[in-house]
Amino acid sequence: FLISGTLANKAFEVENISIYPNPSNGIFNIASGNLSIEKVEVYDVTGKTIKSNTSDNNSSIDLSEASSGIYFVKIYSEGSNIVKRIIKN
Repeated sequence: FLISGTLANKAFEVENISIYPNPSNGIFNIASGNLSIEKVEVYDVTGKTIKSNTSDNNSSIDLSEASSGIYFVKIYSEGSNIVKRIIKN
């Protein structure tokens, strides 16, 4: 029971990652609480990678050069990952 509780807690923490403002004109901020973000990837609706960031500065995403539309952000954190949808105006 301890293992499943630990996994459930980790999944819950990953779900608490948020991206704001959404929609945005190009700069999105990532709020991750106390989780350490290891990598951020941005995909368009066709699945093409638009941006991949593995630097220490994973707290924002700059899509000012990208076209308006819907994008998906995959955030890797502490062995887990989550995908969030964002809209660029």
